[in-house]
Amino acid sequence: MPKFGFFGSEKEDFTYVAPEIKDPSKIDEAGDTWALGLIFYRMLSGKIPFEGSKEGPLKPLPKYVSNELSTVVFDMLNRDPTKRPEMQHVF
Repeated sequence: MPKFGFFGSEKEDFTYVAPEIKDPSKIDEAGDTWALGLIFYRMLSGKIPFEGSKEGPLKPLPKYVSNELSTVVFDMLNRDPTKRPEMQHVF
C-alpha cells in the first residue's frame, strides 16, 4: 500500500483521508470534499474536529464562525459520503 505523507515523507498520516477510505486508490470526489472540509475546519479553528478516532462526535467550530460557514464545513465532514455536497455546491 502506498504511504501517505507530507512532501514525500515516509511518515504515514491519514488525518485528511475520509473515514470510509480503506484503499488510497479508491479516493473520489467525496473523499476530496472531506479533506477540504477538514482543511477549512483547521484554518478556522487551528485544530482538527475530532480527538483520536474519526468516529466520535465532531467538535463545534468557534463561535466567531458564522452559522452558514459552519454548516458548509460540517456538511463537508459528513461521515456518510453520499450526503457530502458536491464541490460545485461548496463554492
